[in-house]
Amino acid sequence: MSVELGALIVLALTNLGTLGAFVYYIYLESKEKQKTINALIAKNSQEFLNHEFSDKTEKVKVEPQPDLRADLTELKDLTDEQFDENVLSKQ
Repeated sequence: MSVELGALIVLALTNLGTLGAFVYYIYLESKEKQKTINALIAKNSQEFLNHEFSDKTEKVKVEPQPDLRADLTELKDLTDEQFDENVLSKQ
């Protein structure tokens, strides 16, 4: 009974290994197809490299820049003391 069980385990592992290799082959083929499609879409080599690079990187979220004008005050509205405190002390 143990010989049959051992043979069954070896057969199962062989089948799982074959299935894993087939899945990896399909993954590589789809990757090559995507590369070919990118090459056909690209108008020049730089655009092809951009397609390749964009597939490999994660998209970066860009946060909007805060309004810098809110921090600014006009210099003509400042007194001499306020100018000394605010502008000269920050250097």
